[in-house]
Amino acid sequence: MNYLLKSIANFQFPYSLQDEPTLRTPLWEVHLATRKSDALPVTVFAHSDLNNTVSRPLVQNAVQKSKTLKLPGLVRVLEVIDSDPNTVYIVTERVQPLFPENVGGLKESALALGMYQICSTLRVLHDHASVVLGNLSKGSIYLNELGEWCLFGLELCSAKGDVSDIKSKLDAYNSLMKNTIHQLVPTESSQIDSVHLAALIKDIYSFRVPASWQPLIERLSQGRITISQFLLKANTTKTFQTPLIKVYEHLKETHIKDAEGKLVCMAEVHQLLMNNPGLLVGCAPGFVDRFIVPQLSEIAKEQIASQQLQKSGFHDPSNLITLVATALELSCSEHPNIQLTSTFDNYIKPLIFETYKLSDRQLRFLLLIYLPGYISKLSKKDFQNQIFTYFIQGLADSEPLLRLQTLKKLSYAVDMITERQLNNELLRCLAKTQVDQDVDIRTWTILKISEISEKMSGSERSNILAVAFTKSLKDPAVTPRLAAVYGLMKAIDLFDAETIANKILTVIAPGLLDSNMQVRTQARELFEVYFKKLEAESSVTDKQTKNQSEYVEVNFESMLDATDDDLVNNFLNNLKISTVPSELSVRSPTVPSSSADNDGWNDFSFDTDQDNTGGNQNKSTHLMTGKVNLKSSVSSFKNSKLESNNGLASNTPKKPNFGAVKIQKSWNDELSESEGDYDDSWNEPKVPKKLITKTIKNKKQILNSIRVSTQSVKSVQRKKEPVLSTFTNHNDDGGDDSDGWDNEW
Repeated sequence: MNYLLKSIANFQFPYSLQDEPTLRTPLWEVHLATRKSDALPVTVFAHSDLNNTVSRPLVQNAVQKSKTLKLPGLVRVLEVIDSDPNTVYIVTERVQPLFPENVGGLKESALALGMYQICSTLRVLHDHASVVLGNLSKGSIYLNELGEWCLFGLELCSAKGDVSDIKSKLDAYNSLMKNTIHQLVPTESSQIDSVHLAALIKDIYSFRVPASWQPLIERLSQGRITISQFLLKANTTKTFQTPLIKVYEHLKETHIKDAEGKLVCMAEVHQLLMNNPGLLVGCAPGFVDRFIVPQLSEIAKEQIASQQLQKSGFHDPSNLITLVATALELSCSEHPNIQLTSTFDNYIKPLIFETYKLSDRQLRFLLLIYLPGYISKLSKKDFQNQIFTYFIQGLADSEPLLRLQTLKKLSYAVDMITERQLNNELLRCLAKTQVDQDVDIRTWTILKISEISEKMSGSERSNILAVAFTKSLKDPAVTPRLAAVYGLMKAIDLFDAETIANKILTVIAPGLLDSNMQVRTQARELFEVYFKKLEAESSVTDKQTKNQSEYVEVNFESMLDATDDDLVNNFLNNLKISTVPSELSVRSPTVPSSSADNDGWNDFSFDTDQDNTGGNQNKSTHLMTGKVNLKSSVSSFKNSKLESNNGLASNTPKKPNFGAVKIQKSWNDELSESEGDYDDSWNEPKVPKKLITKTIKNKKQILNSIRVSTQSVKSVQRKKEPVLSTFTNHNDDGGDDSDGWDNEW
């Protein structure tokens, strides 16, 4: 088309044309184009040979009639550019030639609708515009974006009174269009369009012309009836009684009707579509996408807006339900009728978003039914932000049927939501439906949990599934318990050996004792499957750690049967306790003699040693209650420090002297009642030679001695003098204690 544009000097053409024309005739080159100002799709009819004396009158007539005739059924003309003496452009709405490209896949009902549209346009031309088209043929039929059959090619169009002018131009027209689909049937009748219509019907229907039309077509071909007469009689035949024509009649004038009239039309359309499944299959391209769906969507949005303005809520949502159901049936059913993605994005998707915000249960149920059809056409962001929040509300609805349907459609939603929405919001709702009062809802909950388990977060999945399956295995109804067993079987690949051993087997085990035999049988089979998987993993572990394992030889039976008689005898034979003196002797002048204070001490002997270190004296009183020797040197208790009440209560400033009592550890358990701590040192100083010892050799004497020793210790504890946990050195010069005992009790 560049050569056409160059013919206009200093002219900026306002349309961008495709390089190759969609149709080329002796008179026109038809190009698909786009308007530069707003990207509007258009079609440009261009003629560049106005100097041709044969074609020039025909083109000029077409240009003139394009400017003046603005009738429904004709291709809508947007602009005529004829400023150049050699080239002319007729810019129309976006249309494409109907034949032969676009007629192959049309059903019989679609052909009938097309013929109905052509006949209706001819009737308007004759009865309202009083003009004759003159060149009706397959080549003069175009298909617009609404899927309507339109007429164009006004080269022979003339007023009814100028039929002779048409006949004069007809020969020239046929000479140019010879052997093309534009060629016309020559006729001497004044009813030129009637004759051409009969030829067109025979050409389109070929050998399938409806039997009820045969007499009418015969009369048309002879010019004995007009177009209006033919249409009036054809409307009573079965061919023009198709529901598709009724749908078209209801929708073609909705733009001029009020809100109530639109609702009535849409209700009729919905009824026709529901009663005739597959009615819109095989229609002309664009009839559903550009003609039906946009009107449905627009009217539905108007209803939603008007209902939202009513503060009391929906009074009669049936009209809106009808509109939404029709739109979803056309776009989101198993066999959708829409063909363009833009139709769904521009009309259906916004309608779905708005409908989800409504609280009507019937609308929500309708959206759930068609969810598989539209969710794949939505982006994840659209579903997460616009739908998911309203979708999961169905799991908490008071209507059990709505909760159940929401559960059944859950698998479609899981692929669209985020990990946070899955692990937080959705699982919280499923935790509630798992304890629902309806058995079917509880069953479907556990089935859906097992179905979406692969998409759960790996770190928490094991715990969630274990808790869920455990709860369902305790369900009072049998079906949820069987569903839990089924879910565990489906999820076997999700658990590692450690999880199976620590968690899953304990979940399955109660099912082995279930009251229902079917549950017990399936649980037993499931347990065996999991156990085999655990055994397989154990075998792998054996191979990996074969050379690293430590083998320990043990015989627990013999260990349980063995006795400790030898150990006891050896212990008793080697137990030695020092002789208990019969008279208590105290040499230290610092220890007061009082019958009350000496109670319980008369069975012990004291020996006072003086050690001079650095000129200072350190007085200590040693009480030896016994000595215990095992085969390998048994440890003794550390020093016990006792303070004298008399020394603390003295009015003199002199520091009190404390007698240090050393007590060897006894194996009597009652010794644990004494105050103070002891260490685990097994080193013990030897008994001073000054003490008189006596060896007791028989068992009875040993036990008596231990009893006496314990009673003596208790008598010491009953004293109310403060006990020091560490041995204190009272030398005036601060010298170290040299008695050889550890400083800790």
